Amino acid sequence: MSTNETTEKKKSEWDNRECGALWLNTGKTNNKYYSGTMTLKKGTPEEFKLKLLVFKNKYKEEGSNKPDLVMYEDDRPPREKEASDNQVEEEGQLI
Repeated sequence: MSTNETTEKKKSEWDNRECGALWLNTGKTNNKYYSGTMTLKKGTPEEFKLKLLVFKNKYKEEGSNKPDLVMYEDDRPPREKEASDNQVEEEGQLI
């Protein structure tokens, strides 16, 4: 098997396993958070995309087993997304 064939095989395996992506955002008060989508039930008739917001866990303590990041479903309607950025920043400590 050539190097190109091996690379293509690995790439397609990763492509098949990909389930979403996140983008780093900066809110109006310069706080950082991630937003993106995750595909659930991929490859089935029930497949759908879930919009996500990801914040730094403000309750994380050094040495604890609490998660570093917390994910929330982004249920804001698209037209309200810009207007509600301030609300997102107030509800969670951003990364």
